[in-house]
Amino acid sequence: AKKTVIASELKRRVLELKAQELDIFVTRYTNLASIAALSAGFTFNSMAEFRWPEQEEEALVTLFFASATIAFCSAIHVTAVASFAVVNGHWIAVLGADSDSLDTAVTAMKAQARQLYRACALGSFFLMVAVLVGLVSDALFLTHTPSPSSTQLGTSTHSSTRTRSRSCSRTRSRHAGDAVPGGAPLDRLHGVCA
Repeated sequence: AKKTVIASELKRRVLELKAQELDIFVTRYTNLASIAALSAGFTFNSMAEFRWPEQEEEALVTLFFASATIAFCSAIHVTAVASFAVVNGHWIAVLGADSDSLDTAVTAMKAQARQLYRACALGSFFLMVAVLVGLVSDALFLTHTPSPSSTQLGTSTHSSTRTRSRSCSRTRSRHAGDAVPGGAPLDRLHGVCA
């Protein structure tokens, strides 16, 4: 009788440990799926909404979209596999016909851990590459863009020149043929219109 009690107690403790291990894998995979889904959304939005300048180098554009595509595909893979592993693990543990169903569920979830972590690392790396390429592109674009102060200065100078020439034209047309007692035309007395 003692041996039976000890065996049943030992089996109960083993099942508790397996249940805790299953909960750890479920929590871990749920967090991975949430982060991967968020990353996939940001990556897709960056590819769809980002507008490259016309003079941008083709190599940077290709590197950005290649990195963003790999990051997006990796995030979708992690989201799908992690979600399926959580659902399948719970299903095996609850609906298993034998007493080893909990152990089978933990083993099935543990088998997906390595590929999920690799896919997460791959997607994170290429997402960082895409972000760095975007920052480098912005820096190059700002470097080759003329400053607003010089543009405004050139515009104002050109505008004042055009205004002055129009004023001189009106003065000439209004006083054409007029002369002062010395015999010089009136418009020659104005240095602005010379």
